[in-house]
Amino acid sequence: MFYDKNGKEISQKEWRKLFTKKYKRVASTQIKDFDVSTVWLGIDYSFKNEGPPIIFETMVFKKGFGSCYLERYSTKDEALLGHDIICDKLKEENFVDLTLEEENFLDLASNELKGDLWKRKLVR
Repeated sequence: MFYDKNGKEISQKEWRKLFTKKYKRVASTQIKDFDVSTVWLGIDYSFKNEGPPIIFETMVFKKGFGSCYLERYSTKDEALLGHDIICDKLKEENFVDLTLEEENFLDLASNELKGDLWKRKLVR
């Protein structure tokens, strides 16, 4: 299933037309050694047939390191709020960035350690 930024179902052809750098960019912020990027995906990443489609994503990239954090959302408003929360966490004076071998990361929104396929950690 394909969706526009408002969550309206669209065809794959319409999705291809919309999938431009300008349309998909929701927010972009640089903080210290990190780039925070929030984009519209337009494809449901919930991989379920229940609940609202997950069509937005915020990723954190560390310069010289690659991606190190990911959150996904259903609406543009949720994505913008999530982007701001992540940026606020990265701006905190006591924020510490650790690169570890374990398959865990700190969920910045809830401060809970959660397992994931990522092999990097963001902790405070």
